[in-house]
Amino acid sequence: MAEGGPVGSVRYSLAVGRQVCGRVASGWWSALGGRRSIYCEATAQEVFVRMCEGESLTAICEDPQMPAMTTVWKWRRDNSEFDGAIRLARECQAQRLCDRGMEIADAVTPETAYATRVRLSQLRWTAASLAPRRFGRLKSVDPEAGADGEGGGLTVIVRRFTDAPDPDLDGAVLAPGEQRLLRRG
Repeated sequence: MAEGGPVGSVRYSLAVGRQVCGRVASGWWSALGGRRSIYCEATAQEVFVRMCEGESLTAICEDPQMPAMTTVWKWRRDNSEFDGAIRLARECQAQRLCDRGMEIADAVTPETAYATRVRLSQLRWTAASLAPRRFGRLKSVDPEAGADGEGGGLTVIVRRFTDAPDPDLDGAVLAPGEQRLLRRG
């Protein structure tokens, strides 16, 4: 320790106190502590590029030259263009994971089959989490187009667990467990 305090410390003085009070009064420090986040287009672009290259947002935010994770989340909340860029970068990451999965699958040997299966399953889950519309298990269906992609209504599967008449089936009675495919529209 240096004389008077730790290395790099500044002894308190009236000038330092006024400087700190001036920063606080100007809003330089946020209510939660720390500096007020100022959106920087160049930094946001670098975050986007690094994510598209496959680097995780956590790893990017741990870089001392990059903003903290909370700052990135504030930028996403306050700037819809940046939020859209992050969403696009996530889809790009998911596509890169799929490409990586193909490379891993091509290199599998009988000795590495189990470990490869575990890795591929994790890659599949991560890709589905990053881009659920493209790589997720559940796909949205446009009700106007129908389940089979053709226009003209909605396909409904009716399954009965009782033998009561159903008005949707024109009064027909289905046996318990029986199902019938209806086409509406």
